Amino acid sequence: MKIKHYLSALFLISFLAGCSDNKEGECGLNPNNSNLVDGYSNRVCAEHKESVALTAVSKGFGISTLPNGSEAKERIEEHFEKDVSASQLRDETNEVMSIVKSNYNSLFYLYALILVVASIPVHIISLMTQQVDFLNPGKKRYSLFANGFLILIGAIALLPYEFEGATKEENSTFADYLTSLKIRWSNMLEAEVAGNVTASTQVGDKQSGSLSDSSKKYSETFFKAKSIAFSEIESKLTDNRTSKLFFELHNLTNPVEKRKIEFTNKPMVFPTDNGYVVKRMPEQELREDRAIAVLYTVEHMTDSALDGNYRKISQSISSNYNAGTALQFNSQLESFKSELIQKMELESSNKKVNSAVSVQASKMMGNLLVTPSDEKYELISSITRLVEEYECSEIPESLDVKKMAQNYIKFVRGENPNDDGSSIACVGEDKSNYYTYGTRTRADIKTELFDKFKKLVDLVSIDTEANESSIVMNTVDESNSKYCIAARKEQGMGFSLNYPRCLMDSQQNKEIIQTASSNYKMISEGALHYIDTNYDLKNNNLSSDLLNTDYTEIMTDLFNSVETKYVFNNVDKQEYINTLIAGNLGDDDLMTRSISMFLNPASHFEKTLGLGPECEAKFYNCINPGNAYVSIYQLSQNMFQLGSYIAFGGIITGMADSKAGKMKDKSSNFELAGKKKSKYLSVVSGAATVIKNIIDFFQPFAVPLMASAIMLLLVMVMPTFMFIGGAVSIFLQVILTYIIGPAYYIWMFWANDRNNISLNLRKMAGEILYTVTIKSVFILLQAAYYLFFGIILFMEAYAMSIVASADLQSAIVWSICFVPILYLTILNCNQLFIDILNAYIKATAGTVEMTETMTIFIEKFQSIVSFGLPLTYLILRKKKK
Repeated sequence: MKIKHYLSALFLISFLAGCSDNKEGECGLNPNNSNLVDGYSNRVCAEHKESVALTAVSKGFGISTLPNGSEAKERIEEHFEKDVSASQLRDETNEVMSIVKSNYNSLFYLYALILVVASIPVHIISLMTQQVDFLNPGKKRYSLFANGFLILIGAIALLPYEFEGATKEENSTFADYLTSLKIRWSNMLEAEVAGNVTASTQVGDKQSGSLSDSSKKYSETFFKAKSIAFSEIESKLTDNRTSKLFFELHNLTNPVEKRKIEFTNKPMVFPTDNGYVVKRMPEQELREDRAIAVLYTVEHMTDSALDGNYRKISQSISSNYNAGTALQFNSQLESFKSELIQKMELESSNKKVNSAVSVQASKMMGNLLVTPSDEKYELISSITRLVEEYECSEIPESLDVKKMAQNYIKFVRGENPNDDGSSIACVGEDKSNYYTYGTRTRADIKTELFDKFKKLVDLVSIDTEANESSIVMNTVDESNSKYCIAARKEQGMGFSLNYPRCLMDSQQNKEIIQTASSNYKMISEGALHYIDTNYDLKNNNLSSDLLNTDYTEIMTDLFNSVETKYVFNNVDKQEYINTLIAGNLGDDDLMTRSISMFLNPASHFEKTLGLGPECEAKFYNCINPGNAYVSIYQLSQNMFQLGSYIAFGGIITGMADSKAGKMKDKSSNFELAGKKKSKYLSVVSGAATVIKNIIDFFQPFAVPLMASAIMLLLVMVMPTFMFIGGAVSIFLQVILTYIIGPAYYIWMFWANDRNNISLNLRKMAGEILYTVTIKSVFILLQAAYYLFFGIILFMEAYAMSIVASADLQSAIVWSICFVPILYLTILNCNQLFIDILNAYIKATAGTVEMTETMTIFIEKFQSIVSFGLPLTYLILRKKKK
């Protein structure tokens, strides 16, 4: 029973998490983007096909299975009101169901009465109520009170019950009402699980809004924010320390009015090929080569991988959309996308547009990083001074740090004629106000330092989260969300039918979204003493005491002061993203892709899989189940198209070669044909012969290619048919449960001993758990199936790309061999799915009829797909059993 307890707790938590679903907006969708599924909504939508069908079977019962306030309950009746034939069919079906229910209920009443009458002697004859329970010594085997109470519950379950909105003919009991409650909870839980799965498919683990404080530490974007904030401190510390060395040298010759401790102006930004470099320049200096120090560089995505016209137009309008604050990210990106679509003269978005949007988002983030607000810059400067102050505190009194700092301030102000007995190391400057370090304890400094760093991380987190959510909100659109929305709203059979297409349509955007936190970088300079002596300070006095300070310990403590549970993958994903954008995952037309496969099959396949040079070193980082589905479906289309080209091309080139031969023969009979015409005919005839020979070489592969393509498509839809069959089986069980609902309570009318009562109650609890959770578990198993199967597909597809890299003939042969390999893979995956489902059903005391029906359905379908060939694998498997 442990598994039941765990599952009960798990699903109860999941269910309660969505009980207060009062979000506005379209049912099941994000209030701010109607193309984005809301992962935290348990609303049952009007498109829920099973509710429509259940209402058609029994109006009152069907309506009762829908939660109050749900869109389905409010609008499902409109479906029948608008369609006269559907309304008439429902009336006829309800009438038939009422007769069936009336007969069954009458039978249950009679059976219950017989059991009650028969149980009376059991309690009297031979004084059975006095028998000792051999399983529990000291207790009676039968409890008259317990049996009487159960009979009362059973009698209540058999009482007539009238559903709201039911027809006059409906014959329902209180047991049917309890059944409707279980199905209502099941629908709500299924809606939330379907929402979570489809939302995850669309955007992965990324957010479409702000993160909660409790979830931030597990987020990649928050880790990225902490890393950026830390880099900002490092770069400012490099700025401060290098500036001090610079002024330590130049203050000796500078007049009093030009003596300083730190630069008060912000550093200068210089553009690079893929971002910016930020350098500290002397005052009034603009030449980049005269920099004092390099503080940090910012890298963003380049638009080099974008398709020709998209790249040109994107570059031309990019500078118009540079958000000044994080609050402008979403609106600026939305405007950029709208203008791009307009200038490209498109009716709607597509994958290439979304690729350009992701690049623009990266550029906007890069621009924000090199132009921090005054508030943020002041906070960074304040934190940096605290780091310096920390290193100047609790130093032995013999060094007299405070006095040396005070003496240097006097020197800078011109109060001392020289800098003897002074040091710039522990002096701070804030807007020409000087103060000395070393007057406070390290404990006090740390408290303030860590508090301010946490505030800075939170500020940067607003930027990183806004960038991520703006990519989500502006790339999930009508071009890739149709099937995801249908999967969420329809649930059940609709989910099984639409989810595979949702998986493929969302794949490229999901990849781009998932790399949102790594499509820009901030790389700070500085380590140990944080002084850059490579530029203006090169070959100067490098024996300064400033070079003796090591900031490693305090900087490490500073970074760790903000808790994060996410380990950020710092691998450069630029090449991977470029591969995805260039591949467009099916955005090219079929002819282009077929020709691409013909000319370079391995390269085309690797591009579709999203494989790039970085995958050679760490291949496991590139395994992507979603890309595998896209590549396999493309393979089937390419195989069929290529087979068609070869088959029909052979006929056409044969006719052309024959025609050219006749023209050549005919021209030789006339003396006036001329040299030019003869030469022309010779060239045409030669070209036709060459093409014919090429086509003839591949002619034997034409029919196998097309047959394999058709087979491959059929094999790939096998899981979809399996899941649809399972969803149908679940729905039929719901109807069956409604018809024989009171049967679950009949056992209560018999004289049950303690053991029977315990067993039956556990069985009822398992049946309730099964009914409430089976639809949600079915969806979760589908998601797990596609993930697991996708990984296997990816590995097989990768192996195929290696073999196909040899030559076209190898690619064609492997394409044909790929189908039976894939077929055997799916047989095993399907059987594994059924075994897991059976295990869950047995664990929850559910009924096995559903999986038996599903198994028969799958085997029949697999037999059809195999064109009647013996299913050797299944036969051997059954023999083992």
